[in-house]
Amino acid sequence: VDPGTHTVYVGNFDDDTVSVIDGATHTVTATVDVGKNPYDVAVDPGTHTVYVTNKFDDTVSVIDGATQAIIATVDVGKIPTGVAVDPGTHTVYVTNSSANTVSVIDATTHAVTATVSFGEIKRLSADVRTGNKDPYDVAVDLGTHAVYVANWADIQLSVIDATTHAVTATADVGYGTSSVAVD
Repeated sequence: VDPGTHTVYVGNFDDDTVSVIDGATHTVTATVDVGKNPYDVAVDPGTHTVYVTNKFDDTVSVIDGATQAIIATVDVGKIPTGVAVDPGTHTVYVTNSSANTVSVIDATTHAVTATVSFGEIKRLSADVRTGNKDPYDVAVDLGTHAVYVANWADIQLSVIDATTHAVTATADVGYGTSSVAVD
């Protein structure tokens, strides 16, 4: 949701589109074609820019909230799932679950400026892998700019320092950690 315009954005996974909904009337006002299988959506409320992870083409679609048009497509890591925006720094964070990374995007240039790695994934056999954290979702503390990543495979929450792009802490949480939010 864009709190300034009261516009709601909904990713339609099987249609490869994003529905734009007027929050006052609850009606669809536009449909935007994005990449393959849009999975998560985040809004920068200061710029009214919308970021959509496209799970199966390894990109992020960037939508101008004023025109409801794609203004950029950013290549990120394999299988991007979660996306979060820090409107104070105009930085976008994208979890790449199969790459074991988080892409850091400069919202001004729409370029990946850093990649936070959670280590190399090693395949022991066709069914067994080690080292996979499977970063799945991401949230930003707007006061401290700390980045929180829910890691599906290793049941941990990781904390990333937004300045150094280093993992500074982890916490063991429940199995199949799939989402995170910050108050």
